[in-house]
Amino acid sequence: MTPSPIVLSVIIVNWNARPALLACLESLELDTALDREVIVVDNGSADGSIGAVRDRYPQVRVVANPDNRGLPAANNQGMSVATGTALLICNPDVIFQPGAVAALVGLLDRHQRAGMVIPRLRYPDGGLQTSAGDLPTL
Repeated sequence: MTPSPIVLSVIIVNWNARPALLACLESLELDTALDREVIVVDNGSADGSIGAVRDRYPQVRVVANPDNRGLPAANNQGMSVATGTALLICNPDVIFQPGAVAALVGLLDRHQRAGMVIPRLRYPDGGLQTSAGDLPTL
């Protein structure tokens, strides 16, 4: 029997954000609706982020850079090792609500021509956070 393909690859770029990163990973652990992999690309953190992730979340793939290569390069590193049919790129300070990730993937499944989806972001107090401005057009 062939294993099912990974539906989603979650890519998180981290730089010295250990508490936020661990909270983000915890929120992902609570949502088990999808078969997924989580990839943390660490940009040379000096706050124990890598060790904490490896200790608490051994299933998470860690790409450890010796220095800060910047967000775009680190996202590209994560995407280059991802095996999911969909990619979710997020910052380490994101806390996922239960069902949110599955809803995003479901939206992509229902709209085959969509190349990306953008979630509704909320501040901790519940206020709406602007997450995207004008998107490019043809």
